[in-house]
Amino acid sequence: MAKSTTQLALDFSESEPASSTRTTTSTPSLAIDDVRIPSFDGYGEVYAAAARRAGRINASSVSDEEHQSLLLERQLLLDKKFAETITRKESNRLEYVRWSLDRIEDANHGWAMDVLEHSVSGYEQLSSDLKSLIDQLDNLQKKK
Repeated sequence: MAKSTTQLALDFSESEPASSTRTTTSTPSLAIDDVRIPSFDGYGEVYAAAARRAGRINASSVSDEEHQSLLLERQLLLDKKFAETITRKESNRLEYVRWSLDRIEDANHGWAMDVLEHSVSGYEQLSSDLKSLIDQLDNLQKKK
């Protein structure tokens, strides 16, 4: 039975060794619909929470001496900034010190902010639900 050129290019026999140097004149094309890329939708919040927790654990391991040292360094760099004698390297260092202090602050008090944020989200959802209920009641009243 005669085979087409495409069939010959795609016909790999089982008897052929894996190290064969056989070349084909045509390569099979792969459509986008054939590729199944895993979706991580819905996991973003989990990864964000895990990253936040890991960052807080790391930042909470900073000693009091190191924290005080960062506070002092920030003050010295701010003095230079306000005196307009700060160099570019020192300005970059100031940003890093500020970031480090923010991470330490978040490690110490971030959980309280998370609780507050969760409460605010709940109240915002309640407000939205009540507005929807009022709109539905207004629509029913207008129909009468």
